[in-house]
Amino acid sequence: MLKSYVFPPEKAFSDATPSFDIKSDFKFVYTAILKSFHIDIIDDMSKISWKKFQMLLKDVGEDCFLNYVIKIREEPLPLPTKENMEKRTQLRRLKMKYDLPYLKRMREKQKRETLRKMAKEQKRTVE
Repeated sequence: MLKSYVFPPEKAFSDATPSFDIKSDFKFVYTAILKSFHIDIIDDMSKISWKKFQMLLKDVGEDCFLNYVIKIREEPLPLPTKENMEKRTQLRRLKMKYDLPYLKRMREKQKRETLRKMAKEQKRTVE
């Protein structure tokens, strides 16, 4: 069962980081509904109401790729140890691969701003 819902980008860094976005994840949504219910939502779009679509989405099977992607996004990265380095590296790669595009852009922007601030501080220290 799908446990995450649509979050607008402006709430991306609130208490809960989103793990699902209807627009970005539509290819996974499409295949999940097709696999779970044998409904082609692209062909049947005009016949399915928004409410019915949401109900279908909440009941997609656990074995759908959509749920796999959401699980990756929600799984916390464990603290590094000698025993988990390979698992940690693999999870980090999967998180980067399936990251939501607007979250990726926000993280990159934050990273640039942090580096800019560090450069300013370094410049002040040198002067």
